Amino acid sequence: MIDMKKLSSKLLYREKISDELNEIIVSLKFFYITDDEFEVEVEFEPLGMVGEGEGWLWRSSRMSLFEVESFINEFIGMNLSELVELPDSEKYCYYEGELFDKNGMQSLLFEEKYFAGYLLLPKLPDGSIWKKKPSFVKTVSI
Repeated sequence: MIDMKKLSSKLLYREKISDELNEIIVSLKFFYITDDEFEVEVEFEPLGMVGEGEGWLWRSSRMSLFEVESFINEFIGMNLSELVELPDSEKYCYYEGELFDKNGMQSLLFEEKYFAGYLLLPKLPDGSIWKKKPSFVKTVSI
């Protein structure tokens, strides 16, 4: 039996999105809410900023354990029993040297063409939805 509480909020998957967006990385975590309620989090980050909290973050509405298992199997092709925690503090690079996207064109393409990752999000079980995080905007008085 898998200890879902132990895997909660741990980094479980990290890969580049595609050849077109080869400097944008997608990461997956899930969060234990109650014994049968979980949320899945997908974060898209520019390659040079992985693990720094500078990405586009999406979180699912609550799902059952069965729905999370199905989602993970469909999204990354693994069963829950195969998942292992990945080191979140480690920089994630596919190549050494300078980044090609110094002027931020991939980030711009990602935001405009793919709606900050919304069009790349995996399908959720019926009744579940994706929510952009943070869902609030801070305002500043001048």
